[in-house]
Amino acid sequence: MGDGSQWGRAGRSLRRAQARALAKEIQTEWREEPRLRHKLLGFIEQPLFTLPVGILGGIVGIVLYAPVLVVCGVCVILAFHRAGVVRGEALWRVQLPSYVLLSGLVVSVLFGLHVMLDRKFAQSNISLSNLFVAAMAKQYPWLVSPPKAETPALPERPRSHQEASIEFTKTEIHTDDSVFMSGYPTTVIIGYKNTASGAAHDVYTEAIVELVKRHGNIYTSRHDLELSEREENKHFRAFRKNWLSHSYLGEGNDQQKDDEPIMVAHTPPLTWQETADVAAGRAYLYAFGAIKWHDDTGTYETDLCSFYNGIDGVESGVRKVVWTKCMSGHYRVRRPFDPFKD
Repeated sequence: MGDGSQWGRAGRSLRRAQARALAKEIQTEWREEPRLRHKLLGFIEQPLFTLPVGILGGIVGIVLYAPVLVVCGVCVILAFHRAGVVRGEALWRVQLPSYVLLSGLVVSVLFGLHVMLDRKFAQSNISLSNLFVAAMAKQYPWLVSPPKAETPALPERPRSHQEASIEFTKTEIHTDDSVFMSGYPTTVIIGYKNTASGAAHDVYTEAIVELVKRHGNIYTSRHDLELSEREENKHFRAFRKNWLSHSYLGEGNDQQKDDEPIMVAHTPPLTWQETADVAAGRAYLYAFGAIKWHDDTGTYETDLCSFYNGIDGVESGVRKVVWTKCMSGHYRVRRPFDPFKD
C-alpha cells in the first residue's frame, strides 16, 4: 500500500513535468519572431538613443534653427510609447490625442524659450546663432579652420599694399512727376565710386529701397525716436543678412580708381495706403546698401542707410532732393569686413 501511493505520487509528478515541458515547447513554436521594423522601433525607443538625440535637437533648435525642435517632440512620443502609458486604449480617442498633445506641449515650451532668448539678445544687438558660432570657433578653432597639409614655404613676394576705398556717392529718385504714386513703383539710382588709388577686387554690391514705418514725431519725443531707430535697425539687419548670404563668393569684378558704376533699385508698386502714409509722415522711403571688396591690405565693407526727406528747392534748374543718414547709424565707409557685426 505504501509503495503504491509512493509510485502514484511519483507518477503524478512525472506527468506534471512532462506537461510543463510540452506546454513550453508549444509556446516556443507559437511565439512569433519580431519583425525588422519592430526591432528598429525598439532600438530607437531606447533611452540611450532618444536622450542624446533629444538634447542635441533641443540645443540646435533653441540656439540655431527652431524647426529642429520637432526632433524633441518625436523623442517625447517615442518615450511615451515605450512606457506604454496609453497602451490598449482606443487609438483615435485616447492614444493619438495623447501623443499630439504631449509632443506639442514640449515643442511649444522649447520654441517659447527660443523666442525669448532671441528677443533678449536682439535688444542687446547680439545674434544668438552668431554668438554660438563664435563660441564654437573660439573653443574648437579646428572646426572653422581645419589644419591644412604642410607645404614647403615659398619666398615671400613683394606686395604693393595699395588701398581701395569704395563710397556711396549719390542717391537719386528717378522720376519726372510725383515721387510717390499709387499703383507705381518708386525707382532710386544709387552710385558708388572707388576714391583711393588702389584697385578693389571681387566687388560685391547690393541695394534695396523700401518704405519704413515712422513712429510719431522723432524731433519732439524721445520715445518715438527710439521706436523709429529700432524700426531702422530691424530693416537694415534684414537687408544685410540677405546680402551676406550671397556676398561670400563675390562677383569677381575689379573696380579701379574713379570708376563710378550705378545700381537701380525699385520699390514694389505702392498701395493707396502707402502713398497716404508717406504724405502724412507715417512712413519714409529708405535706401539700404552694402559693398564688400578686398585690396592689398584686407577685406572691407561700406554701408548705406538713408531716407528720403523731401524736396528742398531747385538748384541749377534741377530739384534738390534731400536724403538724410539713418538715425541708427549703419552709414560707414571702408570698415573691416566682419559678418558678425552690423
